[in-house]
Amino acid sequence: SQLGIRIEYEAAEGPKYATALSAFLEQEYPGKVAVSQGVYGDGACKTGAFEVTAGTTLIHSKLTMGHGKCQTDEELDAVLEKVEALLPKADERPRRAAAAA
Repeated sequence: SQLGIRIEYEAAEGPKYATALSAFLEQEYPGKVAVSQGVYGDGACKTGAFEVTAGTTLIHSKLTMGHGKCQTDEELDAVLEKVEALLPKADERPRRAAAAA
């Protein structure tokens, strides 16, 4: 099954960053993630929001965690690490059995 990822952003400037992150995640995890995106809250306030939720876990937040808009390698790596940890275990590569003695 796929891991649902939701990217929410401030209406004024977030869409281009959300689209870039969405494409990046889908390229990194083809068939393993289902990414959706939309405006944070009601879109009326200039919050500067850029929030990423994987499953039910908030993994990146400009509002509460002081993150940016996933523009740096460090932020992208951190998101990848958190997504990797949340992917369904069935999607992991099978481990080779230890050779019999």
